Amino acid sequence: MLPFENLSEESGNEFFVDGLVEDLLNRISVIEELKVAYILEGSVQRYGQKARVTVQLIDAKNDDHIWADSYDRDIEDIFQTQSEIALKIASELDEILTSEQESSLQEEKTENAFQRALVLNPNYSTAHKYYAEHLYITGQNDKARMHMDKAVELDPLSFIVRFTSAQFYYHQGYFNEALRELDISDEIQAGHRWTQEYRFYCYWQLGQEKESYEALKRWIQPHPVYNLETADSIFSRSGLKAVLEWTVELDIARAEEHPTYAYSIAKDLAMLGRYEEALNWLEKASQIHSMSPWISFDFRFRSLHDNPRFQAILREMGLASYFENAVAGEE
Repeated sequence: MLPFENLSEESGNEFFVDGLVEDLLNRISVIEELKVAYILEGSVQRYGQKARVTVQLIDAKNDDHIWADSYDRDIEDIFQTQSEIALKIASELDEILTSEQESSLQEEKTENAFQRALVLNPNYSTAHKYYAEHLYITGQNDKARMHMDKAVELDPLSFIVRFTSAQFYYHQGYFNEALRELDISDEIQAGHRWTQEYRFYCYWQLGQEKESYEALKRWIQPHPVYNLETADSIFSRSGLKAVLEWTVELDIARAEEHPTYAYSIAKDLAMLGRYEEALNWLEKASQIHSMSPWISFDFRFRSLHDNPRFQAILREMGLASYFENAVAGEE
């Protein structure tokens, strides 16, 4: 099974995609034939509270495309979608499932899909990683770091584990530690855009303008809307902040067509110190249910922590009490 491509625009959705793929892999592992003869690949695009999962099955020996299909579902129904996909694959393979196997494919996972996994296998690095994310979101920072470190210890050559560790360091304000993890991430998977994004953020906070700008260019390069010659000209005349101002204005111009940009725009505006505008865009993101639960500990929003509008957004998301716990732990 190959990694699924993340077609979502919003930063952070890589975790949604990774989680979906991991769970789907667990479900279809009961189909023995799939392990040796077929490749499953696909993509996931999340827009608001909906997701489109596109899957195709390939005969590995003959490189033939056997079957492909797309599933448009509400996020809340995503586990049922995974069951449908797994059963469809089995059907296409003309696989005769035992009643026990079919039950395994259809079983819905419970929210406690982390503690139970760790009881069954304490050395399962993926469970430690996702549990760490859950703990950060719910304000249990020290415990989250412990599980993140355990995931790194168990699977030190996993790109996603190392990258997530870097993200956590960044959001806690440990920028040099984050950069060290990003270096390792790039050794494992060179040139990934995610690492360039967080290099930009880290170097920005450290005041290293040249390094931050070079990372920003590598991050935005694949998107034709950002002309790198224009970016170079702005940087040489006015510096890094002016370049970010320029990218934000381009994103705002596209936001009517792509409303899910709202959260990303809010993050950049907060970095620029344009706090009231950042709050306006956070409220827009909240209205279309396109928020990241990472908002509760996102370093870029630290200057907004005491703002009543920011706290109202957290209450609306059900994160207010978790946020208060996290802030208390930092004091």
